Amino acid sequence: MLLDLLMISNIAVPIMCIIGFCHNDKGFIIDHVFILSAGFIFYWILPVCIYYFGFFISPFSLSQSAISASYGVTYINLTRILQLQYLIITSGIYTSFIIGHILSVRMRIIYFRINHFSLKPLKYLAFVYLAFLILLTVGHYGYLFKGYTKEVFTLKGNIITLNILILTVLMMYFTLLDKSSKFRNIFHNYIFYLYLICTILLASLGNRTWIICGILSFFIIYTNYYKRIPIKWAGLGLALLVVVVATSAQYRTGNFTSIPTDRIISLALHDTFVIHLGLKDYLSNNDINIFNFPIVLVSKLYKIIPTLIMPNKAEMYYTYSDIGVNYTSVQAAWHSFGTLMTHFGAGGSMLLSFILPFIMNYLKNSIYLKASYIVITAHFAAPLFRDFDDFAIKIVLQICIIMPLIYLLICNIYPKITNKL
Repeated sequence: MLLDLLMISNIAVPIMCIIGFCHNDKGFIIDHVFILSAGFIFYWILPVCIYYFGFFISPFSLSQSAISASYGVTYINLTRILQLQYLIITSGIYTSFIIGHILSVRMRIIYFRINHFSLKPLKYLAFVYLAFLILLTVGHYGYLFKGYTKEVFTLKGNIITLNILILTVLMMYFTLLDKSSKFRNIFHNYIFYLYLICTILLASLGNRTWIICGILSFFIIYTNYYKRIPIKWAGLGLALLVVVVATSAQYRTGNFTSIPTDRIISLALHDTFVIHLGLKDYLSNNDINIFNFPIVLVSKLYKIIPTLIMPNKAEMYYTYSDIGVNYTSVQAAWHSFGTLMTHFGAGGSMLLSFILPFIMNYLKNSIYLKASYIVITAHFAAPLFRDFDDFAIKIVLQICIIMPLIYLLICNIYPKITNKL
């Protein structure tokens, strides 16, 4: 009975929070509450719930044993005790997040304004990123527009990073621009065209996750700072997202045959069920502590240092096995629950979840860091749940916090330097 109640509440509560916090008579707002709640259901709860109640397994080829066999992973059937433990902790993490959000929106925060400021350095920075994009394109043109038919993961990583960097600069430039009073102006500058070209090249390598996050960023800025989306358009957008995710998963491998409806749903759900294999592996092989020190995560702070400066930085990383954790990735993805438990423990994860809305609402209402809010929130959609370490260090800390602060500092001192010349 308790397990049934936890299964239902872990889906019903986030849905009610989306309706209560993200919807009114004017429509939906796609913010951090919306995306984290949806991701919580999709990545953390949906597979557990479907396997427990036996929904949709046969029609959509979602058998646990079949998926395990296809990825060469040992089949694990979670016991009721492990499922109870998991759902109690997930309930605590999500509840902590919602309590933090309720308290954070009621706080009055003082924001500071930079007196001397110029956007010209952001324009110059876009040209620097254009040069990098040209070098990558010229040096690896043979790999482009090949989908997954060639091993291009190193190139893909470089273009993904460049794509997010350009997106962040685009959002910073637009949100700080006088013409930002009209949303359509975001598409009328050369930084957007640069981002579009980079995104097309990324799509040619068979990517979908990062492209969807990029598209989401435009909906986030629109619904948070301009106008909400009516419920009918939100529903249509969700349906299109399912179709795009599913069809791109098949077409990027070079298979251009028609896809039946059950296959579309199966492909759309496939990612979360594959990652679920990693969750079962973690729960069945590890104990969960109340608090942990994130030694593995801290050791990966070296990722911020460019490889040219520190080529052997990977040797400095701690691995999960180094600290006695038996946890492996499936399809190059790490289930974020296992990662959070390893880094922070159950209580530490709840504390982190409670603090997160304070940070996000600060960024959301900041004069200068709205772009950071937009990009971070967009990448809550998948990278957070698939690879927490890279998301936290590369996207949040490096690209969305450290680098924008450096951009702002340069934009501040630029007028002072030019005035002296």
